[in-house]
Amino acid sequence: MSSSGPGKQLSGTFSSTTIPFGVVQYDYSTNTVVLLGGGSGNCNGTWISDYSGYWGTTSDWSGGCAPGVSGTVGNHDTATFNDVSASAITVTVADSSGGSQALLLHDLFFNAATTKYTIEQLDYSSTITLEAPYGGTSFPSISLSAGEVTIDARIILDNPAKMIVGDGTLTLGTNGSISSTSSALYI
Repeated sequence: MSSSGPGKQLSGTFSSTTIPFGVVQYDYSTNTVVLLGGGSGNCNGTWISDYSGYWGTTSDWSGGCAPGVSGTVGNHDTATFNDVSASAITVTVADSSGGSQALLLHDLFFNAATTKYTIEQLDYSSTITLEAPYGGTSFPSISLSAGEVTIDARIILDNPAKMIVGDGTLTLGTNGSISSTSSALYI
């Protein structure tokens, strides 16, 4: 992705990319580019550790924060998982001490052709909640552009959300579920 010209126009092919002040995502349903994050309090992190670990361990993430652990509605945190040197990584939804942790995220992005990720729950209260659309236009999402991912944790939809699976496999593990009382999941 690049920017040039008056008004810093964006060009290039991408579905999501991180820029210094947040994450830019292309919303295919509305043919628009949406800025995710960028406000104060947001945590947009990429898993950088070559080892399995607890979600809440900030040193395992770029940016010095663990996405979703603040639980603050409106932060629109984004968690990204790219290739690391390990062939398999398990990230346990837990705080940095190994205690129960519920996450509140806007987006989960997986783009790891050579690293297999498993996101597992520590216990029943270790959930992943996808929060409200950013600016009313960008649905929260779980996106897989490459690789093999297993989500073995409960996912709660508080609002309509999208699941985008490109070149890869997304599996719900034995503890994995998607629940909602009134929201839709668009696949």
